[in-house]
Amino acid sequence: MTTLARLSFAEIFTQEIEKSGKTNGQVGRETGIQDTLIGMYLNGHREPSLQNTRRLCAVFPALLDWMVAIPKLEDVPAAVKPRPTQRTKKAAAKKKTAKRTRT
Repeated sequence: MTTLARLSFAEIFTQEIEKSGKTNGQVGRETGIQDTLIGMYLNGHREPSLQNTRRLCAVFPALLDWMVAIPKLEDVPAAVKPRPTQRTKKAAAKKKTAKRTRT
C-alpha cells in the first residue's frame, strides 16, 4: 500500500475528490477556487498557493495530513538524506578516541 508521503499532491487530491463524489465545480464553489484551477491541481499541472491550500484543507482534511506527513528516513531517497558534516565526523572521531582511552 502506498503511504501518504509517497503520493503527489495531485494524487492525494484526486483520491479525496473521488471519495467525496464532488465535481470540480462543486469543490470550486465550496472553496472559492475556479474549477479550471481545480482541474490543473488534479492533473498535476499546478500546485495550489498557500491561500488555496488552506481553502482546500478546510474541505478535505486529508490534504493537511498529507502535507505534514513526515516520511521515515529509510523512505527518503539517498540523494535527499543529510550527509554528515565535517563537524559531526570530528565529534564522532573524538568520541571514539575517548572510549579507547577509558578502557
